[in-house]
Amino acid sequence: MGFWNFLKSIANTIKSAISSRIEEAETRTDEIKVKDVKICSRFEYEGDSVYVYNDDCIKELNKDNTDFVICLTRDAKFEIDIKRFTRLNNESEKKWYNARLYVVFKKGFKTDGTSAPKFFQNILPSCRAMDDDSSQVYNLAAFVHDGLYACNGEIKEKGAPGNESVGRRCKLTRHECDNILADLWTKSGLVSDLTANLAEVGVNLAAGGRDHWDNDSYKCRDDFSVEIEYLGE
Repeated sequence: MGFWNFLKSIANTIKSAISSRIEEAETRTDEIKVKDVKICSRFEYEGDSVYVYNDDCIKELNKDNTDFVICLTRDAKFEIDIKRFTRLNNESEKKWYNARLYVVFKKGFKTDGTSAPKFFQNILPSCRAMDDDSSQVYNLAAFVHDGLYACNGEIKEKGAPGNESVGRRCKLTRHECDNILADLWTKSGLVSDLTANLAEVGVNLAAGGRDHWDNDSYKCRDDFSVEIEYLGE
């Protein structure tokens, strides 16, 4: 890529991010805050289920290449309790709700994890060894963020506020998805509040363009699902 093309690419990325932020600001809801996480079924993958991802295809692992994709070898399930979730009720009034997210990753779900720049990898590695609960929650942050971005923030509702009907869908904004990412990192105990907040800002700028939002490049939209249950105001 030539120098001017490189500058043009940077300018387009910045323009796309700014436009997306302005568009989102018009409809943005209040922040989501994570209260707790329950591990129902843990993440698992094997050495032969890690792949290098480049040139728009997944290839066998080259251990000299740090750009990799993890493929889960079994289903994984988590419950994420939310203590601050704002939505309009049937009377179009803005209300706070406690809620629970039921998150399912099916066998075969692929993700590149945190995707932090290489100079930041010592603080936010792409994936941590999944041998304890803290690492599971740390990895959950990036994995669920990837899934939500691939699904354009769209999740199922287990009964809407003031409406017990099941099967409706709710759409999270990018801002809310980024909130979940940062809060889960801090809940893991492996990332400080300051680091998580700075990383959230970076994600919102770097991944704010349409190349990331609603991008299912790993073809895993059907291998990921989130259902929200409202637990009261």
